[in-house]
Amino acid sequence: MKILLIIFASCCCSFLFGQTSVFRGQIYSDNLKVTGGSVIFPLTNDTLLIGKSGVVEFDLKDSTKRVFYFYWQLRKSKIFRYKDACLDLVHKISVPDKLFYEEYYALKKCPICLKGGNLIPIEYGLSGGKMTPEVKDSSIRLGGCVMYDGNPFWYCTKDKFEF
Repeated sequence: MKILLIIFASCCCSFLFGQTSVFRGQIYSDNLKVTGGSVIFPLTNDTLLIGKSGVVEFDLKDSTKRVFYFYWQLRKSKIFRYKDACLDLVHKISVPDKLFYEEYYALKKCPICLKGGNLIPIEYGLSGGKMTPEVKDSSIRLGGCVMYDGNPFWYCTKDKFEF
């Protein structure tokens, strides 16, 4: 009897939570649905605009579309990575996703290429004469003089990605 119950439960779960090659997502900021924004595919530098509904769909059959993140009002979601399929549901995407990036700050690794050798720090504040040589030799990146919550700390020169 237990075996039949286990088989029935696993069949129901696979039916309810089946795999699909189509990613569906809705962006949230501070637990509120938002509209607009875009999906960034860093491996190809492609962008997909999100319409007024706020729901986005795209196919993961194209392997270059399996690494992506969402961008809305200068805020980024975590980096999504899929081998071939995802759960068949509408994913809740948080922007900004600070917790996701904290791990990469600590490891000093880019969340796209997963390497640290191409990272340079982003410096904020008025760029005086002392920063000029470092900017010219690309050992730092200027982030501007305005600080806000969620400013990126690192720049990957390979992926051209701030986080």
